[in-house]
Amino acid sequence: MRKAGVLSILFVYGIFASCAPTISLVRPPESYKGPIAEKPVLLQGDYWVFERGNLAKVRSTALATNIEFPLWVGKTWSYYGEALRVGQPATTKAPRFPTRVDCYVTAFKQFTVTAGTFEAFECECRCELIAAGRYEPGCGEWTIWYAPEAKNLIRTKTGSTETSVELIEYRASRPKS
Repeated sequence: MRKAGVLSILFVYGIFASCAPTISLVRPPESYKGPIAEKPVLLQGDYWVFERGNLAKVRSTALATNIEFPLWVGKTWSYYGEALRVGQPATTKAPRFPTRVDCYVTAFKQFTVTAGTFEAFECECRCELIAAGRYEPGCGEWTIWYAPEAKNLIRTKTGSTETSVELIEYRASRPKS
């Protein structure tokens, strides 16, 4: 394990729910001919049920806030958030550390989770600490999969089963034409 002092033992849970993206390209390059996912319109009755690695289930009626739309293969975006020390519950009053997360869409491919098989954008994310005004590695890497059909993330895989989640059930209505 690489040692970077006390700040190297951070937990990224606070990052997932804390901040909207801030830095990104707005549209794909004109030469791009692949799939594009626009921000979905959520309707009353839409919901998603995720299961954590510890088998706890979480029900949500909101879109993940850490995705910058539209998505396309090759898209990059960044957002700022906060991280907690490993083992701290999300509701703790313990100090949080400022972070920057950089994400990159690596592929659009078929992916299977408990809720079904979907065409999904695969996005790799890397977190860096902001310490004394400079970026330092140390708060993790993870992969997220966004499926336009499900109108949300279908899986998040982190270095910990505690923070990894998978879609097990959902209802994503389609707007009336």
